[in-house]
Amino acid sequence: MVPIPYGAQMLEVRRTLESSLRDVQGYFSEDEAWALYKAVGAVLHDAGPTRVVEIGSYKGRSTIVIGLALLGHDGDVVSVDLIRMGPA
Repeated sequence: MVPIPYGAQMLEVRRTLESSLRDVQGYFSEDEAWALYKAVGAVLHDAGPTRVVEIGSYKGRSTIVIGLALLGHDGDVVSVDLIRMGPA
């Protein structure tokens, strides 16, 4: 079970998220990251083993958030992005 953090723990988790995303390019804001973390945590609350599949990860900001939400839970994340960047 992944509890949604409260109080001081919430601030520490949010700082960890922001720190983990600091050097990763992308369009996924810190507020969006926090909302995704809480949403994944809510889904995992009573779930058994879980695999999250993300389609369209660009530079991986949201993948990092999903992975952090899965810490301490019997689960994994599979991330797929089929966009080719640059010349073929």
